[in-house]
Amino acid sequence: MLKDNDAISENQLMQVLILTIMGVGVVSLPREVAEIWGASGWMLVILGGLLALVQALIITALAKRFPDRTFPEYSVDIAGKFIGTAVALLIAVYFMLVTVFQARIIGDVIKLFLLFDTPIEVIIVTIMAVVLYLVRNGIEPITRVAVIILPLLVFGAFLLLIPAFSGADFSNLLPLVPDNIPAVFRGITTISFSFLGYESLLLLIPFTAKPKHLNKTVSKAMVIVMLIYLVICIIVFIEFGVAETKSLIWPLFSLMKAVEIPGAFVERLEGIFLSLWVFAVFSTMMMTYFCAYFILGKVIGLKQPRILAVPLFPVIYILAMIPRNVVVVYEYLGYFTKTFGTLVAGIIPVIFLILAVIRKKRDAHG
Repeated sequence: MLKDNDAISENQLMQVLILTIMGVGVVSLPREVAEIWGASGWMLVILGGLLALVQALIITALAKRFPDRTFPEYSVDIAGKFIGTAVALLIAVYFMLVTVFQARIIGDVIKLFLLFDTPIEVIIVTIMAVVLYLVRNGIEPITRVAVIILPLLVFGAFLLLIPAFSGADFSNLLPLVPDNIPAVFRGITTISFSFLGYESLLLLIPFTAKPKHLNKTVSKAMVIVMLIYLVICIIVFIEFGVAETKSLIWPLFSLMKAVEIPGAFVERLEGIFLSLWVFAVFSTMMMTYFCAYFILGKVIGLKQPRILAVPLFPVIYILAMIPRNVVVVYEYLGYFTKTFGTLVAGIIPVIFLILAVIRKKRDAHG
C-alpha cells in the first residue's frame, strides 16, 4: 500500500504526464519528422501520437488491474518471482538511463546557448543537485512543481511562437501526400518515441487517489502533447522549410533565435524560451529519477526506496559524461529509444497485460 500523503488527483496526474513526455525530445522533433517524411512530416506527429496513445492506454489497463500496487510489486504475481523481478529491474535501469540522457542534453544546451564559459560538469551537477533535492520526498513535490510549471510553459511558449507566423511561407507544408509511402510505418514508430514518458504510468497510477476516469485523463494528456508537438512542427516548417530544418540539431531553439517581436524590450527571446524549456526538462528529470530509485528500491525490498536517490546521483553523472559530444549523445539516444523504449513502453506492457488476463491476476477492487 502507498501512503495517503503520496496521493495525487487525476488532474495532477494529467499535468505530470504532459511534462514527463515533453522533455528533451521536443527541441529536435521537427528535424526528425522532416528527415523521415519531408514536407509531410508534420502529419507523422498525429499518426505517431495515436500509436503512443494506444500504448499508453494499454499500460493504463494493466495498472488499473492493480490500483494499490506499482509495477515491481505486481509483476511478480503475473510472471513469477524471477522473471517479474528481472523485468522490474530492467525498467529501473531504463528510467535511470533516460535521466542520464536528459542530464547530458540539458547540460549541452545550457552551455551552448546560455553559460558559454561554464564547464558542462558544473552545469550537470548543479541541475542534478536541484532535481535530487526535490525528488527525495516522493511524488508530491514533483506534482506541485508540475502544476506550477505547465501553465507557464504552455502559455509562454505559444506567446513566443506566435510572431513566427509573420511572413511565414505556408507552401513549405506541401505536398500533403508524402513521396515515400513505404516509410510510413517506420516513421510512425520512430515519431512515437518522441512521446515516451507515458511509461511512467506503470508507477504513477497507483499514486492516483480515487481514479474514476483514468482512460479519459491519460487520453487528454496524450492529445494535448500531440497538439503541442503538431503546432511546433508546423511553425518550424513554415519558418525554415524542410531542407533547412533537416540541417538543424535543435530546430526549436533556432526558431527562437530567428523570431523577432517589433518593439519588444527583450532582444534575446531564446533566453526566455530556454528558461521555460529548462523548467520542463527539470520536471521530466524529476519523474524519471523518481521512477528509477523507487522501482529499484521496491525490487531490492526497501521500505524507504528514497534512500537510493543519493547513491544514484554519481552513477547518473558518470554515465552522462561518457559521450564525447552532442552528436554522439543523439546517436546513443536513437539506439536507446528504438531498443529499450520499444521494450519498456510497448512490448512488456502488452505481454504482462495478456498474462494478467489469461491468469486472471488482479487486485480485489482492480
